[in-house]
Amino acid sequence: MSDLFLKPEVLWFITGLVMLVAELITPGFIIIFFGFGAWGVAIICLVFDISLDAQLSVFLVLSLLLLFLLRKKLSSVFTGTRQDVSDEGADDIIGEKAVASTDISPVSGGKVAFRGADWAADSDFEIKQGENVIITGRKSIRLIVQPFKKEE
Repeated sequence: MSDLFLKPEVLWFITGLVMLVAELITPGFIIIFFGFGAWGVAIICLVFDISLDAQLSVFLVLSLLLLFLLRKKLSSVFTGTRQDVSDEGADDIIGEKAVASTDISPVSGGKVAFRGADWAADSDFEIKQGENVIITGRKSIRLIVQPFKKEE
């Protein structure tokens, strides 16, 4: 059994596994490719009996190839992309009508139904549930509303 851990393919597999675990602990999305390179060498060692120099060369070349060819493509899949939240696009809802889902007061605010969803809302006016309101602004995810007055 102790001979098993001295085989090159097992050593390379364990090395790759350690590198994959290290990638989970450290930021950067780089070490994982060296882990994949170690696994590639482990597979090659299963098929061919190659020298240590050849194993190290294959490890280095394979790891660097994987790093340069796949890092950019895979980093967006695994790390995601960050989008900054801004008030951009807030102007397109100003002037739109909504309906008060709850009572809205200047002190505690309330909720309005707008485009099929309930939104937190603030107002300088007392507004009763069910009243129509008009959106006059937005602060982050809170809508600023006032009572809707029909023009006569």
